[in-house]
Amino acid sequence: MQIVCRNTTEERIRKALGSFGLADKSRSRAGHILIELCADDPTDEILHACRKHAYAYLRVAAWEKGGGLEATSDATCVAGTEGQPLRPIAVTLKGERANQEHALFGSRTGLVVVNVQRRGGTINMTVTCHRIREFKIESPELVVNETFDCAPQEWLTDLQTRMDLDKYIPVIRSALRKAECTFCAHCHYREISEKEDT
Repeated sequence: MQIVCRNTTEERIRKALGSFGLADKSRSRAGHILIELCADDPTDEILHACRKHAYAYLRVAAWEKGGGLEATSDATCVAGTEGQPLRPIAVTLKGERANQEHALFGSRTGLVVVNVQRRGGTINMTVTCHRIREFKIESPELVVNETFDCAPQEWLTDLQTRMDLDKYIPVIRSALRKAECTFCAHCHYREISEKEDT
């Protein structure tokens, strides 16, 4: 779990994290500060402390990352809480990109994170929803946690019959494609601007 804020407040954010003994939990990336939170961290207190220094710009964040190898894969795609594609905060364009972090997404309300792990012919998929309400991070909601040996298309057909999950089908498809993308070096699920579309 990560939160992100603008880099203009870096010194103050690090000072706020220092009061929790977490000064080493943040890193700078593409003009933003990323703060990595663990399950046992006091997330609400950290969020409140960072909000005072980051003003209105504070987001829950996650990376689209990973890709496929010959026999295994581990891929993650990110969407809004309604399954919609988001505009990335930052995109990795330089350095080693194969199966690494490709695009950082953030939202003031929450994110859906789809993770696909393939080991041979077996695929394990988790869909997790992270929400922020009134500047409090709620406990992650595990929406899907399934392992299947059948072709992904058969499983998706079954998933579409569950009306509460059909909005996540596009991002799930993208995560499955990313898991099959050998040495993936690009983002698979994001909002496309009008300029890119023309």
